[in-house]
Amino acid sequence: MATQGRLRGLLRANQVVTQDLELSVVLRRIAEAARELVGARYAALGVIAAGGGLAEFVHVGMAPDDAERIGHLPVGKGLLGALIDDPHAIRLERIGEDSRSAGFPDGHPPMGSFLGVPIRIRDEVFGNLYLAESTRGSFSNDDEQLIRALAATAGMAIENARLFEAARARQEWLRATAAVTQRLLGSDTDVVRPLQLIARSSRDLADADLVTVALPDGDGLRVDVAVGEAAATLLGARVGLDRSLAGRVFTTGKPLRVATPYELPGLDASTVHGLDVGPVVVVPLRGPRRVHGVLTLARRSGRVGFTAEDMDMAAGFAGQASLAVELAEARAEQQEAAVLDDRDRIGADLHDHVIQRLFAAGLSLQGIAAAIGPGEARDRTTAVIGDIDATISQIRTSVFQLQGSAPATP
Repeated sequence: MATQGRLRGLLRANQVVTQDLELSVVLRRIAEAARELVGARYAALGVIAAGGGLAEFVHVGMAPDDAERIGHLPVGKGLLGALIDDPHAIRLERIGEDSRSAGFPDGHPPMGSFLGVPIRIRDEVFGNLYLAESTRGSFSNDDEQLIRALAATAGMAIENARLFEAARARQEWLRATAAVTQRLLGSDTDVVRPLQLIARSSRDLADADLVTVALPDGDGLRVDVAVGEAAATLLGARVGLDRSLAGRVFTTGKPLRVATPYELPGLDASTVHGLDVGPVVVVPLRGPRRVHGVLTLARRSGRVGFTAEDMDMAAGFAGQASLAVELAEARAEQQEAAVLDDRDRIGADLHDHVIQRLFAAGLSLQGIAAAIGPGEARDRTTAVIGDIDATISQIRTSVFQLQGSAPATP
C-alpha cells in the first residue's frame, strides 16, 4: 500500500511538472513536486552555467525572511559543486559529516539529511535537484529512486519548455526583423538610427546585458552604437583587429560564441573594457562584397550561456544591420549624384542660355555705341558693355566651380 501510494505520488508529480511550458514556472514546479514527493523540508533546482557553477537557483521551503537574511544565492561550491563536477546522485544522512561540505552562511536554517540528483536532457546535464531535511529523518534508497524518476520526467519537461521558448523567441526575432525592415525603407540616411533600433531589439530578444555595434575606423573598429550596461563608456571606444573577438569576427567574417572572453587563447580579454562579461556572441555585419562591422551581444559573468539558436537569430539580425549600412551608403551616393546632376544642369543652362543672351546683348550695344558717335551717351553705353563682359566672365567662373574645376581666369 505504501509503495502504491508513493507511485501515485510520482505520477502526480510527473503531471504537475508537465502542465506548463514557461521555463521559469516549470523549474519551480519541479522543485515543489520533488519536495512533496519525498517529504523534504527544503528543495532547490540549480541550473548549471556554461562556464561552471550555478547560473540560476530556484528554491522552495525556505521562509522569505531567511532567504533575505542569507543574502546571495549559492554559486555552486561544496556539495552543490561536487554534484556539478561529478553528476551522480549523492545521498547523505548528515551534511556536516561529509568532507565535501562547505558549511552554511550566517542565518542559514540547519539542514541535516541531503539528496542530490542530476537532471539530464539527453547527453547534457542541465542542472541538479537538491533536497534537504527529510521529514522522516533521512532519505531512503526509495526516495533516491523516486527523485531519479522525477528528474527524468523533469528533463523532458525542461526540454519541451526550452523548445517552446526557442519557437517563441524565433517569432519575436521575425517580428522585430519586420519592424526594422520597415524602418530601413524610410528616407532616413543616418545609419546610426536603424543600428540603435537593431541593438535595442537584440538586447531585449537575446536577454543580453550589453549590445554593441562596431564599424570600421582606420586600421581598427569603433563602437558606434552601445545599449545596456556601461553603454555610455563604450561609445566611441576603439577596438583592435588583432587580439579581440570583434576583430577576429570582422577579419574572418565568421560568427563566434564563447562562454567567457578568456576562452579563446591569444585574445586580449581587456577588449571587454573592464566589464564583468561572461557569455558572448559576436556576429559579422556581412554585405554582398564585404563585412561592414560586427554586432556583439554579452551577458554578465555567471549567467546562462547563449545557445546556437541565439547566435543564428543574431546573425539574421546582423543581416538587417548590414542592410542599414548599405542603404545609408547608397542613399548618400544617390544624393551626391543628384547634387552633381543639378550642378551640371545649372552650368549648362548658364552657358547655353544666359551667357549667349548676354553676349548678344553686348554685341547689340556695341553696334549702338558705334552709331551714336562720341559723347556722354556713347561713354555710358561702353561702360554697360564692360559690365556685361565682366558678368559673362563671372558666370563662366561659376560654371567651372560647379563642375569641380579650378576657377577660370577672367
